Parts: sequence; C-alpha cells; structure tokens
Amino acid sequence: MQARRPRLPRVRTVRRGLAALLLWTAPVLAGSLFSGGFEVLPPPERGGSTFNWYRLGPGCDREPWGILANYHEAGVRAWVRQQLMELRASGQDRISLGLFHQRAEPPSADGRVTGTVLDSSAGRLHPQMEHNLIDLLADIRAAAFAELVFRYHPQGRNDVRNEDGWDDSLRDENWSLIASVEPLLQRSGVPWVTDLFAEGMPRARTIGSIILDNVPQFEDWSDYARFVWRAYTDAFGTANTLGFSFVSDTDARRIDARARHMDYIYGSRRPAQLGFSLYGGSRGEDWIFREYRRQLEDEGWGDLPWIITETWYDDPLAAGRIRKAMEANRKQVRFLIQWPVERHSTCSEHVSVAPPRGFSAYLGRGF
Repeated sequence: MQARRPRLPRVRTVRRGLAALLLWTAPVLAGSLFSGGFEVLPPPERGGSTFNWYRLGPGCDREPWGILANYHEAGVRAWVRQQLMELRASGQDRISLGLFHQRAEPPSADGRVTGTVLDSSAGRLHPQMEHNLIDLLADIRAAAFAELVFRYHPQGRNDVRNEDGWDDSLRDENWSLIASVEPLLQRSGVPWVTDLFAEGMPRARTIGSIILDNVPQFEDWSDYARFVWRAYTDAFGTANTLGFSFVSDTDARRIDARARHMDYIYGSRRPAQLGFSLYGGSRGEDWIFREYRRQLEDEGWGDLPWIITETWYDDPLAAGRIRKAMEANRKQVRFLIQWPVERHSTCSEHVSVAPPRGFSAYLGRGF
C-alpha cells in the first residue's frame, strides 16, 4: 500500500477553560463517546439479523426451509410474520434478506431449484417467487423495520467465483435478475440498500509481495463486477447500493489487494457505503476491521460509511472487538447485521439458528 492517507480533520479551537476541562476528562471519555481524544464517535444505528430461513432440519439442514422459496406454502407466511414480530420485540430494527439463485437445467416448473435456491434461468424470478418476494417485503414493512439489506447470492455456475464453464450468458442472466428485482425493492416502501454480490468484491493480482492494482487476480470475476456495476449505476444510480461486499479475511496482502482494486471495479462512481463480513477466528474481528480500515484509507476510500453485513450470531466477543475497533480506528459503523451461525457451532458451519431471535450481545455494545 502506498502512502496516500488523507489528513485527519483539525480540531476546532476552543476556549482555554473548556480545553483544560476536556484534557482533564479525555481519559474517561476516550473509548466510549470520543475517538482520538476529542473526535466524537456517534453511536451506530440499531442493527439486526439475516433472515433467510424460518426453521432448520436435523443437522441444521437449512436447504428445505428458505423463506422466499416457501412463502406461498400453507402456514409459512403466518409463521414468518410472527417471527418478524419476535425479531422486532428483541430490539432488532434492521433486517437482511438474501436471494440465492442459479440457472436450472432444465428450467424449474415451480421456480425452485431447492427449498432455498430459486431458478433464475429466464433472467427473472418465476411469477410465484416474485409474488413471494413482494409479499415478504410488505410484511417487513408492516413489522416496521427501519431498513433492509438485500443481498444477491448467485449459486452453482452463476457464481463467477467458481470460474467453471463461465460465459457471458450467465453474466447477462444475473444482471437481468437484478434489474427485475430492484424495482420491487423501490416500490416496497421499505428503505433498503442492495449488495450486488454477497462477499463478492474481487481483488487485484499479487505476485510475491507485488500487487498489480489494475490487473485482476481472477479475470472473469473482476470483469463481471465491472459490468454489473456499470449496468446497475446506469439504471439505478449509487444511492441505494453498497456495491460488492467484502469477505472476512485474515490475510493482510489479500485485503490490500482488494483495496487497491477498488478504482478498477468502480471507476468514478462510488457506492454510497461499503459492506463487510467480520468473522474472528485465527485473527480477531478487531484485526480484520483495522486492516480493512487502514488499507481503504490509504487508497482514498476511507470516508465512506460502513455496514457490517455478517458476523457471528449474538456473540459477546465479536460485539466487544468490533466496538473496540470502531473507537480505536476512528471509524463509524452505520449498523451491524448478524448471520445466524454461532461461533462454536457443532451443528453446521453455515447456519445454526432459525429464526435469529437473539441480539442481546450486540445491543449491550450499542449495536
């Protein structure tokens, strides 16, 4: 990373008596209301959960129980409405939904590939699945959630990261799906932000310690992101998207390579905010937070607001580390969304809780 760190804003001059008082109280205030001694760090907005499954089967099997895929089935909508109210009652103000999709060959008769994954073969959802989404958005609005994070999860061949038989027809199919869904979000009346590819931010090529900023590590992936970004912003602008969210990573060079690839992907059109998965493991959430903050700031991307789009379910350690990292790195997070998997789950590494009612660990840290 080359040194291009923007200067911190100067602290305004204050009267001598007030300055003395602030200096005396700084040790008490630092780490809670203040960052860097005198810079106020506003509290995050109230967050919430990813809510893609209404129940789990044996072994935490999530696949048959996707909300979108089953919303028209007898009893499911009433069940999910009750769960939405339970999430609100637990203090959650925001919610995240994912659209898992892929090309079905041959196309699915009912719009479903599995009980979670939907058929995107026609470049849009089956009419029943589209109606399910409209109904679910209406119920989220009725439950008075403050904001929705809507995320695309292409699966199988539609996931360009696999680079297995990738071709432009899959790219066009994915984009056509996004273009058909975005107006439904607009008309829902729910404030929203779109994640165009969950954990889908590409990175630049690395050769030893050298990072080639404008050379993709995976050409198809970067070309896909550039195409979708330009198409999306031509059609819908930048105000309601975080672009492509970042995967949680414990390798500093890969984090650096993503930060240095941002201009190549986005050009002059920057998203309104950025999204990050933060899963502490071999390195803590605070280390991952700090490394992304440092590298993005060095590349001139330090001023955009952040959303934590995924982290461990109702986890006190994650909550404390992320809050500490915000204060230590003078970086505000708009809000935090937990993923419904526990840090030490022995049931499944993908999803271990449905519905995700618990949020007290994050509420206790001001999230």
